[in-house]
Amino acid sequence: MLTREPLPDGAFALAKGSSRTVFRELAPGLLLIVASGPGEESLDVEVLQELSRAIERYGSLTIFADLSKLTAISLGSSRVAVKWVRRHRGAIRAGHLLVGQVAVSIAVSMIASVFGGSVRSYSQKALFEAGIRQQVPDFVSLPSSY
Repeated sequence: MLTREPLPDGAFALAKGSSRTVFRELAPGLLLIVASGPGEESLDVEVLQELSRAIERYGSLTIFADLSKLTAISLGSSRVAVKWVRRHRGAIRAGHLLVGQVAVSIAVSMIASVFGGSVRSYSQKALFEAGIRQQVPDFVSLPSSY
């Protein structure tokens, strides 16, 4: 069962099984997403729906996604993400992706190829956080508790 949980810092989490994705608005139109677990296709679909709602609110988005604790992305999730990116490419100003697992990196590369240059992948947390600070100077660090 998919659950939605509000968090004390104003963020919220979507979860199913041991997969979890946290959304935190850093500034209007600037989102931080932190995903963990084995990946769950129905959760990934809901994540994309949340991103669509954010586009409706702001018109365009810059997305920072910490995928370093995500252990897999299913082929079905990758296909859905590619379709979503194609549909919303004009509304995404930039994507910044922190990756860890090789399998996740490969899936992210496939999804990012649809963007055509507006996506940057990071393998080091410090560089990813520095990228966030360029947009949000008072950003300190990724939460350890998500």
